[in-house]
Amino acid sequence: MGDMSKNDDLGAAVASHLERIDVKLTALLALLLDGYLRETATAKPKERTIERILVDAGLSAATVAGLLGKTKRAVYLALQREREKKPAARRGKNRETEREQEAAE
Repeated sequence: MGDMSKNDDLGAAVASHLERIDVKLTALLALLLDGYLRETATAKPKERTIERILVDAGLSAATVAGLLGKTKRAVYLALQREREKKPAARRGKNRETEREQEAAE
């Protein structure tokens, strides 16, 4: 019985390590792809902060903070500022579309 429990614990530990590696590889791939798209103009990548790219890839705010030499709070504030900009940008686009429609009439 004791050996089975040790094997289960070992399996869970390995799975946890693999999951963390997967998240880090996903973050690396996201950064590489974003840079490639910007350099080659193959496609227009979404305007996102480095914090948003890394968090979207699955890294925690604490991990992102450590990677960027920032505090966790600074990462949260950067994410919040980016979130607040998005609705304003959408409203601006809607106004432009309304003006274009009015001009066409």
